[in-house]
Amino acid sequence: MTSISITKTVPTFTASLEPLAGDGWLAVGDAALAHDPLAGGGLLFAFRTAVACAQAIENHLAGKSHALVQYAADSRDAVATERSCACTLRRWRSG
Repeated sequence: MTSISITKTVPTFTASLEPLAGDGWLAVGDAALAHDPLAGGGLLFAFRTAVACAQAIENHLAGKSHALVQYAADSRDAVATERSCACTLRRWRSG
């Protein structure tokens, strides 16, 4: 007789940093949001936040005082979107 185990799913795990920016620093990529490696998406998020961070720094250095605050707000929205998507993903777990 062969034993069959029941396969279960569990939610994927993400963790995010709050705040996403402070005096002299901005969180980018995994520093802002750590993805479950099996869920994927971490590299795309890292590249997107890196480009946005570079643009925010460039704008800040050009005298646009709101640039870093705007980066933090935009990043917070992106993190919320990524987390809501990750919450719908499940991974297999046996036992």
